[in-house]
Amino acid sequence: MPQYIPPTRPRLIAARDTFDMYGTEPPTGDWPYRLDDFGIAYGPGDWPFHRRLQRTEWHPANPLITHQVDTGATEQARVRLSPDPGGSWYGRNHYVSISPAGEDVHADLTLYIARQGMGAMVRRATLVLTPRSGAVTVPDGCPPPLRPQAEERGRRLLAFLSEACEERDAGGAEPHRVLHSLMRKDDPNVTQA
Repeated sequence: MPQYIPPTRPRLIAARDTFDMYGTEPPTGDWPYRLDDFGIAYGPGDWPFHRRLQRTEWHPANPLITHQVDTGATEQARVRLSPDPGGSWYGRNHYVSISPAGEDVHADLTLYIARQGMGAMVRRATLVLTPRSGAVTVPDGCPPPLRPQAEERGRRLLAFLSEACEERDAGGAEPHRVLHSLMRKDDPNVTQA
């Protein structure tokens, strides 16, 4: 049986458009991407986002159940981002997943094409970002009308990564400034339990 070898190149771009019943138009104006993920800590290296590693141990008070114990170590994590156009959530077709790929970053996103009934026609794509040089590589098969949207989103993603690295390098243990405004504990719009 042949061994599975993961792809070394990103998925690039979908061959055709698809319908997203929850799809919305892109936000207008000058908005940033923000972290929309839980359990993220800053870690060492070029990639700032890590998850804490835990191990399962028997509970000391009840040997019939287990609990998770923090090991103190972290590993690089794929994270989810969303637009933050002034303290509101936006359509799911604007979420982006980013992950490290050597010195590059792969950004899996959905490009908006047009309204279609109550939803939208979209096309999935993977951008390759190179934070050191500030390059955004759009897949060769990207239709010309979608290229400006892909390039603009890539520039916003690079700005987000730069801001996250600055916050980490300034001594932040966990993301705060780069969190979506509705996830921040100091946001007056968020009620604390």
